[in-house]
Amino acid sequence: MAVDVHITYIGSAEMKAKKVAGIVSKAFQRVILWWHKTVLAGHFKVGAAQKYGYKKRTAKWLARKMRVKHIRRPLVYTGAMEAQAKRQIVLKTLKTRAEASGGLRGPRYMYMTETDIGFQHNYGRELTATTEQEREIMAKRVDVLATRDLNSMTDRRTVRT
Repeated sequence: MAVDVHITYIGSAEMKAKKVAGIVSKAFQRVILWWHKTVLAGHFKVGAAQKYGYKKRTAKWLARKMRVKHIRRPLVYTGAMEAQAKRQIVLKTLKTRAEASGGLRGPRYMYMTETDIGFQHNYGRELTATTEQEREIMAKRVDVLATRDLNSMTDRRTVRT
């Protein structure tokens, strides 16, 4: 999932790029945390497979899952991936660039892809899928948070006479 936001800041020529990058990175971090607390839970609800476009599971697999575990929710069989993904998100930022990323922890199979022999689903991609509406909301949140913090920033100077 990627959200690109372009911000044009008009202000003091003396404001350092690092300060602006730090503020924008902090806004990205807040939006990632918001996604983790609010949007991630929707990936484990009934109907999420259609909403996020998960790869179709076979009827045989779905019947077995229902018979053995009595679960209809997508991406859930034992609940290990759901519990670990919801428990913690690891944030990464660069101080010199206006970007941030978040990483989820989960069982080993969460990191396997379709190219791994015998593995059919990319759980990592399915877990981080977003809708167009969610991407728009995240972009607006970054814009509002970064703009608010940039507008509150002032240059501090000591003038001696």
